Amino acid sequence: METQEWGDYAIVDGLPVAGQELTITAWIYPNGVQPEYTGIAITENGPAAGLNFRPDMELGYHWPGGAWWWSSGLYVPAGEWSHVALVMKEDGITVYLNGVSATHAFSPEPVDLSNTTLFLGSYRGWVQRGFKGMMDEVRVYDRALSTTEIRLNRHLMARPEQEDGLVGYYQFNEAEGVVLNKAGVNHAFLTGAAARTV
Repeated sequence: METQEWGDYAIVDGLPVAGQELTITAWIYPNGVQPEYTGIAITENGPAAGLNFRPDMELGYHWPGGAWWWSSGLYVPAGEWSHVALVMKEDGITVYLNGVSATHAFSPEPVDLSNTTLFLGSYRGWVQRGFKGMMDEVRVYDRALSTTEIRLNRHLMARPEQEDGLVGYYQFNEAEGVVLNKAGVNHAFLTGAAARTV
């Protein structure tokens, strides 16, 4: 998916994730420095939950019970592809940038994705918090992937029938229409001028 303006993003309604564990991974290509708190994958309803940018392209998160100001020390480069991930477990949130991790230890509140929309490439549709660039291979799991799994799977196409807990898999490969969820029925919809690109 390619986005140019704040209103360009994809939305996914109601993924079946409602427990104490969650993993979101994606490949991203930022076109230039992104505004602070630009969303990568963020929920719509209730307190924000998901992966985003902090000031100066630092990889961060929002999560109920967490600290949006927490510093991961991981800075996403502009103008190149990077693999990012967020893993939520009972004892904290771990974010990954190209296989390197940083963990914020706390007790995250559970988030029910079945009752909310997940924004891909936007912080809840807010002006000035829309991702500008490209995004691909977005995956959502209803479990916490290990560091080994994050590192090994990032360069491989997902095999939904073989990957435990994979509930969302978006490749943005369709010629038109909805963005198919290769792991289920919760397809994504493009908004604004968000487009598929080679």
